[in-house]
Amino acid sequence: DEFGGCGGDNELSFETVSSSSLSSSFSNININPLSKTSLYRNCRNGVVIAKLINTIEPDTVDERALNNKDDLTIAEYTENANLVMNAAFSIGCHLEQANAEEFIVGKSSVIIEVLGEVFKKHFAKELTLKNYHKLILLLEDEETPETLARLQP
Repeated sequence: DEFGGCGGDNELSFETVSSSSLSSSFSNININPLSKTSLYRNCRNGVVIAKLINTIEPDTVDERALNNKDDLTIAEYTENANLVMNAAFSIGCHLEQANAEEFIVGKSSVIIEVLGEVFKKHFAKELTLKNYHKLILLLEDEETPETLARLQP
């Protein structure tokens, strides 16, 4: 595709996750419907991903600092990309291949990497014994619910 595609399965997975299971969590963000053909285009200016990050960790990105208009310059795209990358790092995302230049051209592998890390942080935050009490079934004989609760995702 025009954005250097990384495979239909990944695209479909992110379309499904972003438009279904996260809909209620991210209801304040206008990302639905996010089709696989628009995934990279909708994310490359950084605004959607910044809002996703702020939903996970409020006020991580100062949204007033985002350039949010239709015709961004390369410098404005770069500013947004740097804000998103720094915010992602600050919430603990591990971005091995992502860089601002590839992000602003909408390179699919970079967008998928950033989105994947952000979604992973969201799901890890929600994965608790309180929210998913059947996790208790994973305990070994010598483990207690407290042991399971202390585990890091």
